Amino acid sequence: MGDLNNVLSQQDKVGGAPYPSWLVEGFNEVVRKIGLIDLDLVGHQFTWDRGRGTDAWTEVRLDCAMTTALWLTLFSEVKLYNLEGTSLDHSPILLVPETITRSVVRRSFKFENAWLTEPMCRQVVMDNWESMADSDIKEKIRYYGENLQE
Repeated sequence: MGDLNNVLSQQDKVGGAPYPSWLVEGFNEVVRKIGLIDLDLVGHQFTWDRGRGTDAWTEVRLDCAMTTALWLTLFSEVKLYNLEGTSLDHSPILLVPETITRSVVRRSFKFENAWLTEPMCRQVVMDNWESMADSDIKEKIRYYGENLQE
């Protein structure tokens, strides 16, 4: 991640002379051979500029982040932001590697006898014991667990 001083396509540059095709093609070949993936940039597509406000204004996407397919499986929701608006010629970029929210394995409720010393917990158990007289012990524990969590 950072200033690569090269582009992956001619569309990564506006203004000035185009990059030599052999340089762009060579850079792309290296990126492909080593299996890197260029992350999409959120925001303004160019990260470097010179001559703003003049006829010679040039903008280029020199700053980027590349990763492997394996890394993307771990951080598939990754975002790369262009934090434009500085007085520098390069815009800072921010990589936010958001992970996929995995479902949480719900653990079974475990009743602690010590809770019966707490008056409110004891009352919940007493109130519900009678209403569940026909239920087996597993069902009672599940039901008490839900009520005690509330």
